[in-house]
Amino acid sequence: MAELACSHFQHVRHDPPWTSRPWVISPAGRQSMLGYGLVCHKCAAGAPPDRESR
Repeated sequence: MAELACSHFQHVRHDPPWTSRPWVISPAGRQSMLGYGLVCHKCAAGAPPDRESR
């Protein structure tokens, strides 16, 4: 589960053949992707925040 700067959460899964994210399988792979930008589909839909802003 990714915590996004916009106060939303987003599941990030490795689910071939639809989504190939082999880096989610290992702790080192997940660590290597910290800070990587993700498109927030909840923001695009106008959804309220999942948590309070920090």
